[in-house]
Amino acid sequence: MKIRRLEDLDYYEILNIPRTVAPADILRAYLLAIATYRPEGLATYSLLTDEERRQMLARVDEAYAVLSDPERRAGYDERTVWGGAVAASLVHVRRSTEPLEIRDADRKKGWIKRLAGLFGRRKKVEAEPPPPPAGLSPTAAAAAAKVLRGDLLRSLRLHRGLTIEAASQALRVSPEALEGLETGEGGEFVDKIQRSALLVSYAKTLGLDIDALG
Repeated sequence: MKIRRLEDLDYYEILNIPRTVAPADILRAYLLAIATYRPEGLATYSLLTDEERRQMLARVDEAYAVLSDPERRAGYDERTVWGGAVAASLVHVRRSTEPLEIRDADRKKGWIKRLAGLFGRRKKVEAEPPPPPAGLSPTAAAAAAKVLRGDLLRSLRLHRGLTIEAASQALRVSPEALEGLETGEGGEFVDKIQRSALLVSYAKTLGLDIDALG
């Protein structure tokens, strides 16, 4: 099996994602890659040398800078696709050979029951979702909630060369509170809404465009 060189990998391969991936998944892949190739990450225990790991981090940053920007990503996709680097994920093929079964609508339900279903539906009582952080759309807030984690943001902070004191000052919280957020043990931010809002603010402080997730 031939091992491809790092410079031969495209941006999607660098982040280990398909070309059809959503913005939130690009951010998730980026954060995971940073955490993996940091000195304290899993790559430290692999066959990668320190220099190879640094090169990989540089390529990860480069890939994210392009793929997280819709215009730059569209241009990159056009260049690489027409250049012949079409990913298999662009082609969706139904692999099953079993015949598709198309069922008719249920005809046993009488017209009286159908009318009762239309005009007498019971309203489901569901808990209302927490409001999104200020200035963030509900879609972006939902995506951020699935992607952002304190430990991943800690790896990004270290990658950016930012001390916890500097980050906490920018966020206007104590270093102890920020450390608790990173480790998941922050009793000061047990409240789900407050924790979510702080994670978003922290991500923006580290240069991540959370608004683009919406």
